Amino acid sequence: MMLSFSLITCFPFGLSHAKLEIAKAQKDFFLRLAPLDGQFYRKIATEGYSFQNSLSYAFFPLFPALTRAAASIAGRPVLWGIILNFFFSLAALLVIGCIVKLKCKSHPLPPLLLLLAFPSSGIYNFYYTESLFLFLSASCFYACMDRRFFLAGVLGFLCALTRYQGTLLTF
Repeated sequence: MMLSFSLITCFPFGLSHAKLEIAKAQKDFFLRLAPLDGQFYRKIATEGYSFQNSLSYAFFPLFPALTRAAASIAGRPVLWGIILNFFFSLAALLVIGCIVKLKCKSHPLPPLLLLLAFPSSGIYNFYYTESLFLFLSASCFYACMDRRFFLAGVLGFLCALTRYQGTLLTF
């Protein structure tokens, strides 16, 4: 559901020109799923941090490192980043479902459907860090509720390597 929403929302932006060639559209299709900050993450995953582009230091290293590791197997870092985000989204849904079951003692389907139906939920399938961060932060909270504090600290540290908001989970 999230993948279809993201394809519907991002696909028309690049096809507004009538003379776009089919070969170019196929080549650039996955780059359309990496707009704005996604291009910085792609560049960091392929080339690393550079001294010439000081803006790249604003982006945290965990997601580009995972993408680079996956792309070293078969290339195309944006494609692998989107595949990783899909699996991180599924894992985040499972962890959030476990949290709802544990704390609310109710069926986890309604909150998960609300998360999926949220208008900006399509962002979880773009080449951004949101899926990874949602998975790691939800896992950190679940580990805390399960009283596994060392695991929660490790997950909090990984959150801090994903986004600057993750530093709040380490306290």
